[in-house]
Amino acid sequence: MEKGDVAVFWELSQTTSINGDPDLALEAIQEYAASHGPVKHKIAYLSGPNEPSRSARLNELGVQVKHCPKNGHKETVVHSMVVDVSFHCALDFPQTKTVVFVTGPDRDFTYLARVLRSQGKRIIILVMKNGKIAKVKKPDAYWPRPPLRTPDMKVNLQIHHPKHPPKQKKKDIRAKQVAQRH
Repeated sequence: MEKGDVAVFWELSQTTSINGDPDLALEAIQEYAASHGPVKHKIAYLSGPNEPSRSARLNELGVQVKHCPKNGHKETVVHSMVVDVSFHCALDFPQTKTVVFVTGPDRDFTYLARVLRSQGKRIIILVMKNGKIAKVKKPDAYWPRPPLRTPDMKVNLQIHHPKHPPKQKKKDIRAKQVAQRH
């Protein structure tokens, strides 16, 4: 795949052991991402209370910080990231070739990553390992799910009109007749 613009989406709650030194964390993230093209967009998501000092330092480093406070018992970070990545790649910056997720081991972005891949985007997944950021070697296998339905896949759907019930198989009709006799 050719090089092109890179966008980084960083779930800060998943990288807590390195968040105290955002310079070092961002250096590691950019090192992994830069081999695929220029890093044009860096967005980090905070789920906890607003942390002005950390936000200010990340802003100084060129990272846009989005605060996503919990909505009752459910965090909004994942939802915000899914919407942001979708709009970023489809509408705002379709020239983005590589999307970097800095996240945890959960499968929150499985479907999104699959759709992005089907649109020709390269996916890089960075996770915490032993207190450092590590690149997932096989990102296609990291969030495994069945492939998206493609036009050449056959779907076995039976659609019936309300006035025309589905035809019953002879075996089913015979079983009903036997059951009614007894």
